[in-house]
Amino acid sequence: MFFSCENDMKTIREIGLRDTSPVEIMTEGEVIYSDSGKIQMLLKSPLIKRYEKEKQYLEMPKGIKVLFFDSDLKPNSLLTAEYAKSYDNNNKFEARKNVVVVNRDGEQLNTERLVWDVQKQIIYSDQFVKITTKNEILFGDGMEADERFIKWKILHPTGSIKIENQVFE
Repeated sequence: MFFSCENDMKTIREIGLRDTSPVEIMTEGEVIYSDSGKIQMLLKSPLIKRYEKEKQYLEMPKGIKVLFFDSDLKPNSLLTAEYAKSYDNNNKFEARKNVVVVNRDGEQLNTERLVWDVQKQIIYSDQFVKITTKNEILFGDGMEADERFIKWKILHPTGSIKIENQVFE
């Protein structure tokens, strides 16, 4: 007995594409996150792709603009980035490339990578950060803040630090 198998290259390519292609694509997308019926944030992106592999996630390869709200639906902070990914399985949202967060007091965070842990309601970075306040510019490696960037701390500050009219380096 002789058996023969033939691989159809078109079929093989199509199967491979199914594993790497998004299951949904949304252009000019808006996503509203709410908790107990209250809007927490509004995310806008020119392109949102949904993937359903072993780890389900949303990818926003053309950037994002995220507006966070307080309990009275007043804007608390704005986050922008050139790339973002949201993971369904662990409730974490990662922003990368030219990440900027501005809070209601006008304080601004600049970094190249920022993670928002939805369950813990915090944002953090393990990379270089620059925080600009009304009176100073602070630098460091890593930071943690509440998700609205109202209370924050730099984990490993660098540069000059002004304390009660004195400068320490």
